Amino acid sequence: MTGRSSGASVQNNIFAYVFGSEVYYHCPPSTEITEISVDSAAVASGITVDFNIVFPYSENPPYRWAGRGFQSTADFTAATGQGRHDLNVDPGFTFGGGPALAEGSPAIDSANAQAPGQLQTDVYYWDTRVDDPLVANTGTNPGYHDRGAWEFQDPFSLWFEASDPTGPRLNMITMTAHLEENAWSSGLTYTYDFGDGSPPVSTPATTYLHTYTAPGEYVINVSYAATSGRKGTTSLPVTIGPHS
Repeated sequence: MTGRSSGASVQNNIFAYVFGSEVYYHCPPSTEITEISVDSAAVASGITVDFNIVFPYSENPPYRWAGRGFQSTADFTAATGQGRHDLNVDPGFTFGGGPALAEGSPAIDSANAQAPGQLQTDVYYWDTRVDDPLVANTGTNPGYHDRGAWEFQDPFSLWFEASDPTGPRLNMITMTAHLEENAWSSGLTYTYDFGDGSPPVSTPATTYLHTYTAPGEYVINVSYAATSGRKGTTSLPVTIGPHS
């Protein structure tokens, strides 16, 4: 932060080096790297630094305040009164389609929900804020916003299966929802649109039997909603043979 900007706020961020990223491979270490830097003019105009995770990349001071470096949040807070809820810990990223939070990350349910400009969704996937039941709420009212760009979502695994029509009645299929790794013990409701003009069906049951009235190629559209707030959709093509 440089220059005068009244009411500036640096809150709910994660400052961490993402190992394995393009930056990691193409940018060499620098003696100038610091995670949060606020110059004298910005300090004088009034600024708030708090509720960040500051995980230093190098041995350089992670904080610079009006030209003075601080090696830890404790030292920074003692000298400036800032960063009272900052953490100097590994944010606990996991890597799949990109870096995101993993269960147990200190970023989960620990942000300042009242920070200026705080959104009701995250900025990476536009996921809504959800309360992880496995983590104590240590943020401000309502207490369960996550720090950083990602809002950790209910991590259950879910996939659907449409059984192949077999036996004497080839126009019947069984839809099965396979729910796995449901650590939050979330209940789910499944809504099936079987693509044949029949009304969509919503059910909490993990299996559902449907009868088609005519053979053909159909696409089953499935949506689900968990009590945790997580939602999703998927589609399955099916082939229904002639009646026998």
